[in-house]
Amino acid sequence: MRSVLASSCVALIVAASALVHCSTDGARFIAPALAAKKDPLQADVAKFVALYQARNYEAASVMAPALLDALRARTGEDNPTFIQILSYVVDCYSYTRRKAQEEPLLKLAIPIVEKNLGPDNIYLGRMLVRLSGIYRDLGRYSESEPLLKRGLAIAEKLSPDQPDLGHALNELGILYNTTGRYADVESAYRRALALEEKRLGPDSPELGSALHNLAALYTDLGRYAEADGLLARAQTVVERPIVLKKGEIREIAVSRRNTDIAINLTERGNLSVAMGRDAEAEPYYQRALAIAATMRDPGLASTVLIQLLAELYLKQGRYAEAEPLFKRALAIDENAFGLNTYYRVVEILDGLGTTYRHLGRDAEAEASYARALEIARRFSANAISTSAMFCAISLHSSWPRAMRRTRSISRARGSPSQPAW
Repeated sequence: MRSVLASSCVALIVAASALVHCSTDGARFIAPALAAKKDPLQADVAKFVALYQARNYEAASVMAPALLDALRARTGEDNPTFIQILSYVVDCYSYTRRKAQEEPLLKLAIPIVEKNLGPDNIYLGRMLVRLSGIYRDLGRYSESEPLLKRGLAIAEKLSPDQPDLGHALNELGILYNTTGRYADVESAYRRALALEEKRLGPDSPELGSALHNLAALYTDLGRYAEADGLLARAQTVVERPIVLKKGEIREIAVSRRNTDIAINLTERGNLSVAMGRDAEAEPYYQRALAIAATMRDPGLASTVLIQLLAELYLKQGRYAEAEPLFKRALAIDENAFGLNTYYRVVEILDGLGTTYRHLGRDAEAEASYARALEIARRFSANAISTSAMFCAISLHSSWPRAMRRTRSISRARGSPSQPAW
């Protein structure tokens, strides 16, 4: 199987454009809850809901902490208005990758929602899936799977008009991919695609995520013709003209479309590499990187693609070109995301160490490998058994390890629950 980076690229990128497509039905009872109170809090609630419905999640996230505190003081935690706003804030933090705030907020929200709205509520299911994704990204798989399966069970009971089941199945596929259960991955992805085709129609741009996930799996499994067919279909649907949804800001819709196109180019690059067509991969990655630079939040998308280019140059023996790219990707990852994306930091350090070895800079190579091992030990036993293992081998071997590494697969998203892209 391919690296953490290539295998999780879709999941990292998709997070910015295809997390949970949340319903805004609950907005109908927000205004009545405060209608009798002609004060600034009512205005703040209305402003927050308007930002949320316009998908301006960054601005809504900035408002969120103070708004939640004010609502809690006014209404208490069991009030419908507070619960609805709480669920919207969870969405906003996911879309804007506020990982440090999202996990504790989910832990607060889940028991409140279950207590007040019941064990089969749609928002509860979404929150369980979200928390599962966070735990997965942290390598806490034994905690992730039960939450995800519970969220999936809730989604199974919902109307087929809701996107939740397809999303939960995609998340299940990502988790199974991470833990090496490849037959189960295909089943989850294929079912998710079938559900989304029925819900949206066969030509909807929103099918991009499901098509890309399945294509990435087929690339991993060496089923290149099937992967190529899915990517060709995905390219057709994601490049369709933009149709704005009600209340949607055009800039956000354009960013979402560009994200889908960048994913397609990236997966085409990954397929080219898998097929040994490295010369074809580079322009795909370069074009995707140029598109990523136009996104509203290009940081994570850019670092993923910079890393992919660095890995490609390393494989091709272009070490002088690979070194600055690895360093650039490392700086972006550490400055923007800290160690929330530790698995990529380990990979970048691993690749940088190998680059140094080929350049004859053994002391720098050893320092890079040692740092990767330290981070892996601190955050995840899974990372120790994969990426960090290669670092350890390299430290004590007279031969560089193979350019095409076999590693565990992890998500985001995108994200990213981290999200990510």
